[in-house]
Amino acid sequence: MSKIERNKPCPCGSGKKHKKCCGSPQAKEADRLKKLDAELNRIHEELLSISTNKHQKAIQHEIDQYKPDNMDEGTADLYDAGLVQWVILHAPLLKNNQTIYQEFYRQHAAGTSPAAKDKLDVWPEIAPSVYEVLETNLQDGSWATIRDIRDGQTYQAPISPDEYVEGTLLVGTLVPLGSYYNFLHTIIKLYRPDRDALEQLLTDYSSKTGGLMDHFPDFLAEALDVGINRFEWSKPTHEEVAQQFTDQMVEKDMDDEVILKGISLWHEYCRIEAPTLKKLESYAAAMDYLVQKKYLKQPASQKQIAEEYNVSLSSVSTNYRKLNSVLSEEAVPAGS
Repeated sequence: MSKIERNKPCPCGSGKKHKKCCGSPQAKEADRLKKLDAELNRIHEELLSISTNKHQKAIQHEIDQYKPDNMDEGTADLYDAGLVQWVILHAPLLKNNQTIYQEFYRQHAAGTSPAAKDKLDVWPEIAPSVYEVLETNLQDGSWATIRDIRDGQTYQAPISPDEYVEGTLLVGTLVPLGSYYNFLHTIIKLYRPDRDALEQLLTDYSSKTGGLMDHFPDFLAEALDVGINRFEWSKPTHEEVAQQFTDQMVEKDMDDEVILKGISLWHEYCRIEAPTLKKLESYAAAMDYLVQKKYLKQPASQKQIAEEYNVSLSSVSTNYRKLNSVLSEEAVPAGS
């Protein structure tokens, strides 16, 4: 095709001169970035596909070397998913002490554009971090503005606002594409966060020699514990009730702050009463009901909550009254 003259009408049909439409510097740069985004997205997908299909066993073996022995099943699943990104980029688990990323790059670099190589060279230098969702529903609704709470830098990333509401804290590795950033692998949502404790944890690990780059496995394990495990429990059953309550509230996508307040109330009740517990689910259900009555505009009924925990309505009602009477300053009106 012959070159389009700058002062001729743009062939896109806009009615503007080519130099002020598709031939403008801004349009050319946007087109360049669009192509770069497409190339890097393709490479990104290939990296994840090869990592999970070819190296899945090696990745899991590496993760198991770091995972604490006493981690409960639910937390362990999150830990496994969160550590994959670090293993891909930083763990020398292949021949000649290569990382999965290094092997992938060596095999695919030849067909990669110089602009894409410049971006890919940066990926293994990026440490995971904790990000706060600042704003959602950008553009077509599948983007969000997020802020790295370690250094305050903000980014736009393609994440679902239905799953990650404003104020949510996320752990992940954010890598540059052409015109935006994306998470390398699974995003870990930090439920029940104690914000101050988490920020202090992030500061402590960032200041260590090697920072989060070297110490991310230990950081992730502690970050997933921030919340329930910041409390000291006198009996294992007390902590188990807190965990059951938390798991159910998370399943219902309750606000993290509400969950943490509920754990605090339960901890206070255990401190005062030191109860000996048998039917743990009924206490977790009663806490669920108490917290909803106190903090939600439209709380569920005791019957609904009893069904969720698979316990009797009478046990929820009885335990709710116990909780409400002891936590007098935090008490809420009885009801069903």
